[in-house]
Amino acid sequence: MNARYSIAAGLTAALLFGCNEGGSGPAGTGRLTFQLSNSTGAAAAPTFTSGADVLTITKVQVVARKIRLERAPGTCPADSAAVSAGPSASDGGGETDQEHHDKECADVRLAPMLLEPPVDASAKAQFSVDLPEGTYQEMKIQIHKPTPSKRDSALLADHPEFQGISIKVTGTFNGAAFTFTTPVTAEVEVELPTPVEVVAGTPAAVTLQVDLSTWFNGEGGALLSPIQPTEQTRHRIEQNIRRSFRVFRDHDHDNHPDN
Repeated sequence: MNARYSIAAGLTAALLFGCNEGGSGPAGTGRLTFQLSNSTGAAAAPTFTSGADVLTITKVQVVARKIRLERAPGTCPADSAAVSAGPSASDGGGETDQEHHDKECADVRLAPMLLEPPVDASAKAQFSVDLPEGTYQEMKIQIHKPTPSKRDSALLADHPEFQGISIKVTGTFNGAAFTFTTPVTAEVEVELPTPVEVVAGTPAAVTLQVDLSTWFNGEGGALLSPIQPTEQTRHRIEQNIRRSFRVFRDHDHDNHPDN
């Protein structure tokens, strides 16, 4: 991943949560590190076969505009800087103040950034942020198609080839090189199987893992060709990508969920 965007992510989070270079934020916050990995377990670029078809993935790039962590219900501090006003319980049918408060207090809003999940079995640390202490149970990541806007200008200055592209995959299919791109924009929501506790003075980590083995799967285990795909094939691949994310607590950074 381009270091510029790792730094940008940390700086943006610092504005929200008071992250500092010394590794310890203001009172009432704890440090959380984000990692990226894939679940294939391959020592090198993963290769998938089905019948006579052979597909190898050599690189994956995903543009993310926002990563958001949500607290367990009732654990949002009253003075959270990320809280915004919401409808009251007396508004009839809308969210209560507490429901809106719990939903919004743990927002981590990052500048658009290019994420590169490793294609081998390693886990790659991406950035760290200081978050309000508490219990976090859900993560959302917004896959984003950059446009000629002020928000996306820094990313596109370094990567103009990503204008209108949110995901790029390179590799080979039956020996022929391919580059598969998509402009899909989607918010992926994943529950942590074990909530992560953020505590001052105790570093914590979560791993966002993608299952690359499913991205080009078709009916009955067949492989979908990423070379000049039809609209139907492209839609199936995009759906596969949306469903391929999981997140888990990984304090020891070993690319496996903590017990």
